[in-house]
Amino acid sequence: MLGWTVFVKVVSDKLPINDKQSTLSHWRCGIGEPEWLKPLVESGEIIDLGGNGYPNNYSTTLEVLIPYLNQDTINKDLIESVGLKDSLLIEMWDMS
Repeated sequence: MLGWTVFVKVVSDKLPINDKQSTLSHWRCGIGEPEWLKPLVESGEIIDLGGNGYPNNYSTTLEVLIPYLNQDTINKDLIESVGLKDSLLIEMWDMS
């Protein structure tokens, strides 16, 4: 499949970042889907941490990202413990 796999992870000293428990949401999308990130990076709401597609990494807060989360894959238990200003890591894996 050409496109991206997106993981949104909670950044917390209580949860290992590579642990499945830290994954707030994940989904797969087509090639053009990451375009929604560009205006948020340009405005400074999302910080581009770099990467080469394996993965590309971004930092933001739940407040910024909540309208873009895939509602079908949200970890309902985890989201209840996340504040709007808490840090999130977006991992975007190139699936090409």
